[in-house]
Amino acid sequence: MQDTTQSDTSHHPAEDRRQKFPRRPEANPPGTFLGCPTYIRAHCRTAARGGSSGYGEAGFHLGHHVRELEPHDTEQEAWAGIIESELAPLVAAGDDASALAWLVRRYPRVMANVPTRRRSNFLAGFYRGFAKAAE
Repeated sequence: MQDTTQSDTSHHPAEDRRQKFPRRPEANPPGTFLGCPTYIRAHCRTAARGGSSGYGEAGFHLGHHVRELEPHDTEQEAWAGIIESELAPLVAAGDDASALAWLVRRYPRVMANVPTRRRSNFLAGFYRGFAKAAE
């Protein structure tokens, strides 16, 4: 006699995909500025076309306004605390790699406009703008 009980082997193909490709981490973690201000994008476009100001000018403007450009999910006072506890020490130490990593994490769409080979110029301008705003 043949066993007529069938185990439920049917499953949806998406289940296989979920096992092969686990859920990606959250694309925009809390505290991420989701936009790119028009004036910064304009400076980046000018720099990309060989303009006289270069990416340092775009960096200057981000550095000058970073305290005001808080992410949508972060209160202004909390953002000020993040700037002072996370970013300011990196800028004061001149820790370029960590400061760039912070900017890429917190301002991904802004940094997407800055080619990797131009980021040192951008960062130099950022440092100037950050210092000017603190005066």
